[in-house]
Amino acid sequence: MSKVLLQINCASGGSTGGTVASINALAKEAGYQTYTIFSRVVPSAEVYSVKSQRFTLSDRINERILIPYIKGDGFSYYFETKRALRYIRKISPSVVLLHNLHGYFLNVPVLIHYLHRHHIPMAIDLHDCWPITGNCPYYDLLGCEKWKSGCNHCPALNGYPLLKKDLTARLWKKKKRLFEQCPEVVFVSVSHWLEQQLQMSFVKDHRIVNVENGVRTDVFQPRKDPNVLLKYGLDPNKPIAISVASIWSPTKGGEYLAPIGDLLASKGIQYAVVGEAGQSFVNSNIRYLGPIYDKQELSILYSSSRVFINPTMQEAFGQVNAEALACGTPIISFATGGCVEIIDDKTGILVPKGNLKEMLSAINRFFEGPGFSATDCRNRCLELFDRRTNFPLYVSLLDSLILD
Repeated sequence: MSKVLLQINCASGGSTGGTVASINALAKEAGYQTYTIFSRVVPSAEVYSVKSQRFTLSDRINERILIPYIKGDGFSYYFETKRALRYIRKISPSVVLLHNLHGYFLNVPVLIHYLHRHHIPMAIDLHDCWPITGNCPYYDLLGCEKWKSGCNHCPALNGYPLLKKDLTARLWKKKKRLFEQCPEVVFVSVSHWLEQQLQMSFVKDHRIVNVENGVRTDVFQPRKDPNVLLKYGLDPNKPIAISVASIWSPTKGGEYLAPIGDLLASKGIQYAVVGEAGQSFVNSNIRYLGPIYDKQELSILYSSSRVFINPTMQEAFGQVNAEALACGTPIISFATGGCVEIIDDKTGILVPKGNLKEMLSAINRFFEGPGFSATDCRNRCLELFDRRTNFPLYVSLLDSLILD
């Protein structure tokens, strides 16, 4: 009988969408038939979309009333989830790998209880901390530890997922009860930091497996092409520093971009910033490149930069750090979450989280010092964060779940 893998994730793109695609590719090589459920995507024979391609009346009711005021993210979209269960019955998966279940598209208890009742092995691959909190994907920016004993009086209601009413105490208890009722759920962490968070949470008695996140080192590798630099308005003959994020929010350290840009400009260094940035982060000393989806061009930008600067305030892993290393580029990063596992003293500088003075001092030391070896950076990524080495562990886990 053929093995059937179903993966479920909120997004088909971004870093988590790339993880889903890589796992599907490896699973197919191992003899699996693969299917995927996303929140909203163009459906195909192997891909199911929970939500319509347009914003519907149901979306308005769920996202403007039920989720922010009554139910919370992950506890709404009941009828859409029920329809998704019909698809699951049709494909009859041997094992299910869940990823980001927040994102306004699923009723998580309905889904997990269905898998539990039908004895379908499942694991949750955590890319953030949402499954173990009352609502937020991250809490370290605020230094909040309520998730350990019970969320309440949440300081992050206006963040993501948005709550207009404090439902966090109830949601935390619901998640705790759900996983107590389904003790077979396996939790996968993408970093040792996240593994430690799980071990302090209400799922500490579950099986916890660490699979270090990784990058495609065949894509992210040292490359040079001055024409790509010219395309983005950068002078190939002048030094470059780079920062990358999908969206420059306060959690990604957007407020630090301007002072970093000012310092670099005083040294005659071009500062390239990749990602969506709001007007509040605009600075004349920064070259905003916008989102870049061409991975080869992005690897050229990494490779052409003297240093990768990451002012992020919270990360489960720190994907962009690993991408920079793969391209042979040393890093200056705030010491937060999984970032501390990626950088060592041969590949960059870790700075106390949120300490702008220390960040600017580290940048000064970097450009005044002897520098770091591109070979050391590349080798560290190949040794620890190569997707070709790490991701087969997912297939081994899936096989073990089926055998159990």
